[in-house]
Amino acid sequence: MHFKTKKALPLILILVAGLMSCADVPSTGPQPPNLIAQFRFVHAAGDLGNVGVAVDGAAIGNFAFKAALPHTEFPAGSRVVVLSSGDTLRIAMESYSRGTVVILPKASPVREIIKLSERRVFDPVNTGEAWLRVVHAAAAPNLFVKIVGPDTVRLSDTAFESATGYLQLPVGNYTISVATTADTTTILASATINAVNKRQTSVILGSANALELVNLTDD
Repeated sequence: MHFKTKKALPLILILVAGLMSCADVPSTGPQPPNLIAQFRFVHAAGDLGNVGVAVDGAAIGNFAFKAALPHTEFPAGSRVVVLSSGDTLRIAMESYSRGTVVILPKASPVREIIKLSERRVFDPVNTGEAWLRVVHAAAAPNLFVKIVGPDTVRLSDTAFESATGYLQLPVGNYTISVATTADTTTILASATINAVNKRQTSVILGSANALELVNLTDD
């Protein structure tokens, strides 16, 4: 019996080798998913004039103070952004995220930004509710924000480089007022916004003596 097993073993190996040669073995592995992110840029740097923006060496546009570039699709990951002013920014763009980068006035040797998340790229644009947030991007100390409309919201001590979370509001027209005191009697800037069933962002920019509000729809 032992002798027969030895004689059969080479035959078995030959049959196995023949079967393997007939198998359809792929020469390459599966393709990795195309991980993307969508971001726009907002020019809140009052110390700069028109400025160009390049991401990883590719120019995406020029814009003026108070303007915004449209959302652009980028490979997800760490991106290097260079402004025509010579400033270099490093921005992490998470996979399938949609957001906003607010370029701030220079308050230190390195120019800073505020990176805001809006939604995942596959989430619906219309939320069925009104959502509003306020961003302090002005060269000014802490500010007090009051939002008045179908509902009233008072935001205290909003600091430079900070943003509120989205506030859920009843749909309707609102007036956003910015002041330096908690009673908001000394209003330095105001704007009217129509809160619809989308996400919206109001950006405070300028300087302490010349504040402005820019309202953006977070499509």
